[in-house]
Amino acid sequence: MNINFSFGVLAIIVCYTFTEVASLRCFECTESESAICSLPFKKDSTNITDCSRSIYTVDNGNDPPNREFVCLLIEEIDAIGENSTFTRRCSIKNSNDNCENIITKNFMFPDIKKTKCQQCEEDLCNSTPTKYSHFSIIALFLSFVIFRM
Repeated sequence: MNINFSFGVLAIIVCYTFTEVASLRCFECTESESAICSLPFKKDSTNITDCSRSIYTVDNGNDPPNREFVCLLIEEIDAIGENSTFTRRCSIKNSNDNCENIITKNFMFPDIKKTKCQQCEEDLCNSTPTKYSHFSIIALFLSFVIFRM
């Protein structure tokens, strides 16, 4: 395989991996609003929010453009019927509104048996409670395969 072609493919992969996005986008819903927030999650019916305009952020949607955000997926399991309630929303990165504090706060409520929380930093990453492989790992593997040929 031509080295220039291989380099070009690698350059495209690297550029795609490090593309800067204006603002993080997250799914936003609470189960109290609608059953679409629960499992199985209905992506096509759920509100997608630009986190810089989210009502869940500290400045109520008036955040400066350089502020960094994360997506949250929160599952609260009630103590009586062990039913799960899901919330998907934006939060400000490195703020007090994080998974650790949410879990600690919910521990004080006797009607909540357990709280699970995931925090992620990729567009629409709060859709399901699973871990995703990062695209950069795939790009690294592909570049290794291409240069070995």
